[in-house]
Amino acid sequence: MEISTIARVGTGSGDSAVPQGVSPFLPEETTEIVLDELAGAITRLRSVGDNDEERLSRQFRLRLASSEGLLDDRNSFLLLALCFLIRVSPHLRGTPEADSTDGLRRELAEVGVREVAPAVLEASEQLGPFVVELGQARETGTYVGDLLSLLLSAIALNAPEAVWPLLEKRAGSQGGRDINGADPNSVLVAIAQTEDELAAAVSRVETSYRQLREGAAILREELPQGSLGRSGGLLSSLGISTEGMQSLILVRNDYHRSPLWKKLIIGNPASLIAEEAESLVKHWDEHVDAARIAVERAKSVRTDEVGALRPLARPFTSPVARHSALWPEAVRQFDTYRRTDPVVAAELGDRRVPHHLWTFDPLPDEAWARLPYVDHVYQSIVFLADEKNMPYEQACRAVTGIVLDQMSRALPGRLTLTWIDPRGRGQSAGPLLSLLETGKQLIGDAVWSEPDDIAAALRRVSDRMAQLEQRALKDTFPDLDAYNAAAGQLAEPNHVVVVTGYPQAFSEDSAQRLRQIVEGGARLGIAVLVVTDEAQSGSYWLDNGPGHYPVMMNRGGAPASAPWMNAQPLRPHAFVLGGEGRMHATLELGETVRCVPCLPLSFTPEAANAIVAGYAAATESAAEVKIDAATLVEPGTGAETTKSVDIPLGLQGRREVLDLRLGHKLSQNVLVGGLPGSGKSTLFHTLIVNAIRRYDPRELELYLLDFKQGVEFQPYADGALPHARVVAVQSERDFGLSVLRDLRAEIDRRAELLRGPQGAGSDGLTEYRERTGKPLPRIVVVVDEFQVLFAEDDRIAHECAQLLDHVVRQGRAFGVHTVLGTQTLRGHGAMGLLRGTLDQVAVRIVLKTSETDSRLFLSDENAAGARLTRPGQAIFNDGGGRPESNVEFQVAHTEDAARDAAIAEARAAAIRDDFTRTPRVFDGTKPVEVSQDEQVKGLVDGTARVDGKRLWLHLGLPVAIKGSGGVGLRRAGGANLLIVHRDAGHAVGALAVALATARLSTADPLRIVGLESLGQDDEEHEKLRHVLEIGDNATCVGHGKIAGALADLAAEVRRRLEEERSGERTIVVLNALQRARVLGDENTYSEEGSPRENLLTILAEGPDYGVHTVVLTESVEAVDRRLGHAGLGQFGARVVGQCSVDASQRLVGTGAAGKLGEHYVILHEPDDDRTETLRLFPRPDETWRAAAADAAAARTETR
Repeated sequence: MEISTIARVGTGSGDSAVPQGVSPFLPEETTEIVLDELAGAITRLRSVGDNDEERLSRQFRLRLASSEGLLDDRNSFLLLALCFLIRVSPHLRGTPEADSTDGLRRELAEVGVREVAPAVLEASEQLGPFVVELGQARETGTYVGDLLSLLLSAIALNAPEAVWPLLEKRAGSQGGRDINGADPNSVLVAIAQTEDELAAAVSRVETSYRQLREGAAILREELPQGSLGRSGGLLSSLGISTEGMQSLILVRNDYHRSPLWKKLIIGNPASLIAEEAESLVKHWDEHVDAARIAVERAKSVRTDEVGALRPLARPFTSPVARHSALWPEAVRQFDTYRRTDPVVAAELGDRRVPHHLWTFDPLPDEAWARLPYVDHVYQSIVFLADEKNMPYEQACRAVTGIVLDQMSRALPGRLTLTWIDPRGRGQSAGPLLSLLETGKQLIGDAVWSEPDDIAAALRRVSDRMAQLEQRALKDTFPDLDAYNAAAGQLAEPNHVVVVTGYPQAFSEDSAQRLRQIVEGGARLGIAVLVVTDEAQSGSYWLDNGPGHYPVMMNRGGAPASAPWMNAQPLRPHAFVLGGEGRMHATLELGETVRCVPCLPLSFTPEAANAIVAGYAAATESAAEVKIDAATLVEPGTGAETTKSVDIPLGLQGRREVLDLRLGHKLSQNVLVGGLPGSGKSTLFHTLIVNAIRRYDPRELELYLLDFKQGVEFQPYADGALPHARVVAVQSERDFGLSVLRDLRAEIDRRAELLRGPQGAGSDGLTEYRERTGKPLPRIVVVVDEFQVLFAEDDRIAHECAQLLDHVVRQGRAFGVHTVLGTQTLRGHGAMGLLRGTLDQVAVRIVLKTSETDSRLFLSDENAAGARLTRPGQAIFNDGGGRPESNVEFQVAHTEDAARDAAIAEARAAAIRDDFTRTPRVFDGTKPVEVSQDEQVKGLVDGTARVDGKRLWLHLGLPVAIKGSGGVGLRRAGGANLLIVHRDAGHAVGALAVALATARLSTADPLRIVGLESLGQDDEEHEKLRHVLEIGDNATCVGHGKIAGALADLAAEVRRRLEEERSGERTIVVLNALQRARVLGDENTYSEEGSPRENLLTILAEGPDYGVHTVVLTESVEAVDRRLGHAGLGQFGARVVGQCSVDASQRLVGTGAAGKLGEHYVILHEPDDDRTETLRLFPRPDETWRAAAADAAAARTETR
């Protein structure tokens, strides 16, 4: 329907002294914008379907019934339309200029409108209600099209007669073309196709006109001479009869052959021929005039039809009008538009905004037709550089401009690059090279230039294509955009492969891979931008086409270094090449392809750097993707672990839950790897918390060990997680070893149970539970930084390797599974011992890591872990690391509060179910307390059993699941204790607990004799005396009386020896051996009855008869000095703190004490070959001392 045929409601004449089409209220430039916006709205509306325009026009007029006169007056109508544009412009929407009357006045003043009739302002207030009406009508199907086009069309359809011809001219016929007025590409194609077709039409009629004029000259030359020659054919071509001229020519010929008499009869036909020639020329000239008119008409039609598309082009031209109603995000100015800007990002949300490729210039003399060409489908493009029209450097800058524009519009982290530059070795990347410092993962870690590196880089892109095809799109999504719309936070990034200098350094295989990426990448969000070397320029050129634009020609030449290019050329979506000093790009115009002039995108250095830096920073800040782990599992389901343990870890593509299923087929054990900050701790928390949400403690038991310097597992200890059998924070290797020993024992116990009578001869846990119906929980052992166990190539590492291998290989049948985490498998002392063990681990979970470690964690050919970019992004592989088993997923996040709530709920549920077990906790971050030792607690409160034969000296907590934590002194040779510790105060504090527990562990009376070698001015002087105050029958003598005390004690020992009977149990405590000068030194001769001789007698003979000695010293050298080299052999129990490796070798037989932490000691009993690591008790507080003293007093009264 043409505009002029609409039965419009608004028919006011709008009489005014002002020339038609010009408003006295608006500047001419603003008037042009308003008219273009209204005409463009009508054009866009008609491009999407048929609407009842008469109804739309009447509905708007009814809304403005109280201000109807405004629609009949030219000036008021245009001013009212401008007010509406201001209120709906996306550029101004939500600002005071659009939302308030005062703001509207200010905005009108900006364009020169100083006076505004109140009626116009009042009428503009009707915009809101009318928009609501239109919205409701669209929902019911009354109208189709976008709301803004409907709104502005409703205004335009009520234009007065004075304005209507202007709108009619602008919105004229689209020539039957299907134009999407909201897409600049559609408008561009319409302009170029119209121009090309009409230019071809003009060319045709001009050719006809030129031929007719040339024919007229021929006719004027031949016909007056009575010759048809070429004229005959020309006249016949236009259907002009030449019979008369032919007859006259015959008469003339007969005249010339006739004798005179006959000539007089015939008469000379020359005048007749001249008359006929003039007639024929005149007839021909009529055709010439008709052709000239046709040329003028064709040119006029060309101008009018191309010009009619101008309103559609205005919203996309530069600059976009401030009051434009159509201000698409896709064509925002690239010099001001930044996706990293918070306001813009908030407006666009998670949508991908198509980027620009270049600006087409289809009408070089018409700036209004310069439209941005927008890439909706991730096109691959080849730039054919040449030395004259499009130099190589210019082509590279054009490619860089495309990437920068795309980066300015991309969501953070949703654009990655592979840059290949064999010619310039990175120069073509320009400002994008800074990504190597601020975001290496965004540009593939490097710019590739060597043949092998190029092949590897293209192989990674091909692998990604296969992964997206198989794991993401499958048969469900048509392309990556559709997949990303469903994937949400798990959306995959788009990728651009840039190749400059092609085909330099390309092998035929690499070229073939590049061709495959070009042909198949668009659907997968992968574009390829190629700049060829100038050597290719001779193979392509521009030639004149039938219309306005040239066509690309190809002779198929190939450089000698790459002969395969002729047989297998690249087939991109578009070519860009030079011609007549300008850049041209191929463009499909209907069924033909033309080369249309275009302008490359250009950025100032400041703008380019701002885009790159902003995108890298935005990517880093937006890298974290959080998926609530609680949404993946329904808590309290009472699930069973008979067949497997299923734990939701996160979401994979299309938001599908990824479950870790332990106990099913080969999925028995897990290896987890990732760099610091990659999300490994998050993975462990999600695994643990979702496990306790799904299973109760009778179905699943956990062993949680953390060997790194952190407190990740602390909450499970603090909350007494009922599922946990063991929780270790900042664990020690000794404790890890003890856990593995305990697990081996548990596996052995289960094997005996399952294969015995009670297990009905079952081969595994599943069969046992199904046959017997009895519960038997599965065990999951989670070890973070397990490589610490193998940090040294020592006894612990070798035993741990054997035990771990046993657990991994044998545990699966009996429901014992391991989850082993580490940052790297490289550079650890004895990790080589685990090579065969780790080969048995089928499930691998790899977070962001290096390429080398990815190949170690997965397999030699699998570097997928190195291509991960954000925290929590991971590869799940249950095929032993083979690349085809890779599944990319996002680890779910567990907030601290949610984790603590889940632990508390598990504890509460266990209490309700009468499940009272609490975990055995090893916390390397906290000092030990006496109250943590259950044996000591039992001795104090009287619940512990005592055998009366041993004096149990509890010195600290064992760094093991099971351990004594002290020394049992029995009546036997060597039952003496040597404590070597640099911190005397710490050692004496632990001794306080040891002596108290010794007193409480025997049914016989116990005497304690303290020998204090420290002087009165020493800080530790009074500590020993204070220690001995727990209980009665204890004495302490100073260094001046040590000799006498030793003499008395030695005499008693000799007496008991002679009588061969034991007397009162006695513990002699000698503090600060290094200060006991009374004992002499290595130069002192040991005479009978000397203090040294007496002490050696007590050490050698006393234990057999109930006299035991505890010696405290700072070093083993002090033992040698005071007791001689044979003195060390008298101590069957030794407690050693941190010391030199040599001293450690002498005291405990290994160098282990040389690597002890500050609060750790090694307890070594060489006769029993027992070694145990302890954390010494601190000096007990007064409350505990009082309780211990009361218990000792009660024990004395009982005796």
